[in-house]
Amino acid sequence: MVHQTAIIRLFPLPIPIANGISAPSKKRFLAPFLLELEAVVKDLHPDVAGEDSVGIGTDFTQGYGREFFHWITHDKGYARRLTEFGEIVNPEGIRTIGELPNLTAAMVRQGWPGARIRKIMGENWLSLLARVWGE
Repeated sequence: MVHQTAIIRLFPLPIPIANGISAPSKKRFLAPFLLELEAVVKDLHPDVAGEDSVGIGTDFTQGYGREFFHWITHDKGYARRLTEFGEIVNPEGIRTIGELPNLTAAMVRQGWPGARIRKIMGENWLSLLARVWGE
């Protein structure tokens, strides 16, 4: 087994990546995101990913105005444009950080083991940070 030095960060952007779906959609739901997450956790080669190498990255930015997005998309906050996010709409059911427990509940409904849920929802991040910064 390869020594784990990083984790795959998944975040619910409105661009599906599994099941042959490729078009962005504002009407994205939690179920397809959970399928994508499950594909990464179960279907990738265990030396590359798996449940010990996946963590949810939320990047919730609700409540921020245009000035914030202008700042984060420019070098040093003011120089050349680095990227253009466009409109970001998280899947229905996890549009705000307050709805994130819906993802955990969906994992439970799908029969995911509790240990896997805990790893993906935070323990893998804590493990990575402990290895990087020391315990």
